[in-house]
Amino acid sequence: MTFFVPNRVLLREFKSPEIRVLTLSTSYVESEVVRAGMSLLPFLIVGFVIMAIVSSVTTFISAFYMQQVSIHKFSLAIAACICPFMACGTALGALFFAGVRFGSILCVTPFLVLAIGVDDAYLMIHAWQRVTAERRARPVADDSPASRLAEVLVDTGPAILISALTNIFADVAGCFTSSPEISLLAYGNMASILCDFVYQITFYSAIMTITGRFEMREEEQRRHIKKIACGVDEDDSESCTVGFCG
Repeated sequence: MTFFVPNRVLLREFKSPEIRVLTLSTSYVESEVVRAGMSLLPFLIVGFVIMAIVSSVTTFISAFYMQQVSIHKFSLAIAACICPFMACGTALGALFFAGVRFGSILCVTPFLVLAIGVDDAYLMIHAWQRVTAERRARPVADDSPASRLAEVLVDTGPAILISALTNIFADVAGCFTSSPEISLLAYGNMASILCDFVYQITFYSAIMTITGRFEMREEEQRRHIKKIACGVDEDDSESCTVGFCG
């Protein structure tokens, strides 16, 4: 026979070969949540390193497939992992400044936001490479990093916003749970996801624009090298470049 009791003293002192006593209380659940949160703290650095390596490798493979290999792609991959941690630092710092207490369960938040932020960054990187491929096939007169970023945000902005809102609304239910630790985790997640969306649209977009400027400069230098290799004047550079690429 099994009984659930809310008293740990009874659990320690009561002995019976026929009755099994288990403790069940809100404080007991909260203490286990705190213990689990503290056990995850050492894995933050390990998780960041692993995610940075995987992000760099997959980004390089994608760039190689799209014939857009550049050393600056690694900047996008690393920034994709840094941006979620910046969002967590900003959001949790604002909550603490507003009077919200610290809980070890908040150590779980960076892992959740890291997955969301890296996914949004992948969407933007893929959209940038697609726009670059289109501009190579059909050049435009006013091509610039800003115009390319505008197309990227038009394609990925709604998806990033919907993803952020979905995760925020999913955490709303956690705000009304009986456990204070779970409610604290929900508040931290909502604030961090909101900050990650802001950083994704502003900070990460700025990094993408800077790296895109370097990539476009490298493409222009390669075109000049092709013109020199053909040995023609500037007036015939367009036909020479087309013939060389074909």
